[in-house]
Amino acid sequence: MAEYRLFFLGSDGAIDARQDFIAPDDRAAQQITTVLARATADSHHGVMLWQGTRRIFEEHDGAQPECGTPQSVTADMLAFDTQQRVVECEEALLQSRWCVAKSKMLLAATNDMSRQFKLQRSGRS
Repeated sequence: MAEYRLFFLGSDGAIDARQDFIAPDDRAAQQITTVLARATADSHHGVMLWQGTRRIFEEHDGAQPECGTPQSVTADMLAFDTQQRVVECEEALLQSRWCVAKSKMLLAATNDMSRQFKLQRSGRS
């Protein structure tokens, strides 16, 4: 497991918000980033994903990513443990003082993902 930091960028390219999370590898971290970026698209103009001093992914306003490759992944395609990390990140962002906490898309995505996650978890018991 490694620690990652996701930055949400404002229209001027400055960092407006940040979310730290743990993922097993870069692929899972990028999947989490993709889902979180979509869920908060109404409140930022780009995202950057870092692990320590290594930039893994950067995208601004849907333009061609500067590094990494965009993934066409949705929350329901993620492994169970990755879904859990997404829900934890979404809930943390909603409880934060960052601008993304006001995202209506994030609130809706969190409610949907939490509901889906709980159904899957109850099916595993």
